[in-house]
Amino acid sequence: MESLSHPFIVGVVVLLCGLYSATSSSEILIETTPSTVTPLLTPKMTLSCILKHSTSTSGGLIGRSSDVTSTPENMDFVTSIVVLLKTTGQQVASLTEHTAARLLLTGVSNVHVSGNATGGAGVGGYIEIVWTYPTESQVGEYECEINGISKQGHSVVFKTSTQISAATPSISDLVQHIHTLEINDIAKGKNISAQQAVNDNQQQLISNQQHLITTQQKTISDMDAKYKSEIADLKSKNLAFANQIAAMQRKASHIETGDLTCSPVASSKTVTQTFQHPYDAVPVIVYSVVYLEAGSHNAETNYRVSLESPSTTGFAIQCEATYGANIHPMHVRWISFPK
Repeated sequence: MESLSHPFIVGVVVLLCGLYSATSSSEILIETTPSTVTPLLTPKMTLSCILKHSTSTSGGLIGRSSDVTSTPENMDFVTSIVVLLKTTGQQVASLTEHTAARLLLTGVSNVHVSGNATGGAGVGGYIEIVWTYPTESQVGEYECEINGISKQGHSVVFKTSTQISAATPSISDLVQHIHTLEINDIAKGKNISAQQAVNDNQQQLISNQQHLITTQQKTISDMDAKYKSEIADLKSKNLAFANQIAAMQRKASHIETGDLTCSPVASSKTVTQTFQHPYDAVPVIVYSVVYLEAGSHNAETNYRVSLESPSTTGFAIQCEATYGANIHPMHVRWISFPK
């Protein structure tokens, strides 16, 4: 030991520090949940493949091979991710920086694929595959390949694999599965019964509402008929009242007037007058002598005028010369109007 020179010791220390100094790295990780499934009995099987960025103590020599699980530096870009089932050689799913995550298998309906090439905090990219009640043909060794580009522009291929084992269902597993199905059926039956009760209650409410609407519609219809009848009655009464008012106005405006001439009047003379329009009842008739002359010079002009036979259609005026009077002519003016 004493023969070792100091420069050699320093060189070893520097090399070790170079190998184990802290650096940024990218690493491919593949995770499965669960790692062992019972085909057709396990509800869900999940496989995730991730390119993880982290700080590690990896040496600079790691990642020099063509297919790696990690590199001493973070990848700037993920160009594609592919998952295949090595057991059968089938490509299962993939994504690229230009295409979305997609399923590559055909004729299957119990598989969902998601992921992207951009990742997120601490993740360069990922893909996740979820199987619902996986079959025996869907278990085996899965390989994930992630293609990336380093800061220096080199293409890097990350690869890793994992085994998902298939377990043969035991009698206990089958009994437990049947029991679970029966419990679920009972719960579904209860839910269906509860929902049916809710539906029946809703149906009853709807029926009650329909009955209420029908009742209200009948009430509205009855009220409409009643109001229409009352309106028609009021219109009839208003028409009759208007006719009465019109008749009264006609009666009130039925005024006639004229002049009658009694000539000559030696003792008594009667003249008649017929109304232009008959009255509904015998009207009031007012008359007066408006002019007379003596039949001779210094003759007497004593007279008497009286109304005779008033009716709805006319009347008569009797002109009399009294005390030997001789009148020629005599004019009587009259006016008639309703009572």
